[in-house]
Amino acid sequence: MGNEKHPTFKAAGVECLAMGMFVYICCGTAATNVCCSNSAQVVAVSLAFGFTIMVLAHGIAHISGGHINPAVTLALIVTKRIELLRGLAFIGAQLVGSIIGSLLLYASLPHHSRGCLGANTVGGGAIIFGNGEDDYNTGQAFLLETICTFILVFTVMATVDPANGMTKALGVFPIGMAVFICHIIAIPLTGCGINPARSFGPGIIAYGLIDNCDKVMDDHWVFWLAPFLGAAIAALGYNHLVQDHNQQKNLRETFHAEAFKKDADTAPAKSAKLDLLSTVLRPNAALTPMDSESPRLDNIARSHN
Repeated sequence: MGNEKHPTFKAAGVECLAMGMFVYICCGTAATNVCCSNSAQVVAVSLAFGFTIMVLAHGIAHISGGHINPAVTLALIVTKRIELLRGLAFIGAQLVGSIIGSLLLYASLPHHSRGCLGANTVGGGAIIFGNGEDDYNTGQAFLLETICTFILVFTVMATVDPANGMTKALGVFPIGMAVFICHIIAIPLTGCGINPARSFGPGIIAYGLIDNCDKVMDDHWVFWLAPFLGAAIAALGYNHLVQDHNQQKNLRETFHAEAFKKDADTAPAKSAKLDLLSTVLRPNAALTPMDSESPRLDNIARSHN
């Protein structure tokens, strides 16, 4: 998840692209399902979010690590799996991608299907239970978003843990399933944010371009602070309570041992190169041994004469 092989510009670019596609597909599914008037639609939209994140993460993981979520990026920053400036570039790219995806979604949908582009709102889904949104408050929404983000990021940390032998077999599947189960519980209550960029793009575009969506930004802070808090708790908690630090130590020792062996293997070649360089730079010194033998050679020549 913290792939550093590719330049930051390229990695941030694919994060922007993936976030745009994520918002377009998933928030489009939420909007066109008038999210969400019955349990079947809740499941359908939840599956859309879960499967889409799996597809996109698989597509870009080898370039950027496949974060597609500022909360995930923050978790990797606080656990030093990604450099700060690279992580901030990712978050900026994710926000830009979310706005682009929301604009494309707005342009693609007919007026009657846009809704508020699937924007997250506190209590926005409480109508499913036959209640008004006044029955669900920001404190409850904050707690829900924090716990759901904790579940997601905890799963991400387990996926990137080198000691977890299941990672190679399962890949990003557990992450997609974590997204799915979080949406099952949270869609009826908040629309399920757990991703500040996913909440930001649809919210800001719906607020600016769609009538009757002027309240979607009222409690928008919940969908930033709660995911960041949940992500930080999950990342630090996993790092200190679950992760096998002996495994980390062994990996570091193995790396240093291999690096030392590589240096030892290349030492003779380096020495030969230095000798050659010395000969080139000091030609007189290189001829000194020959000069020291010249009197003896002259004597041998005279004896033959």
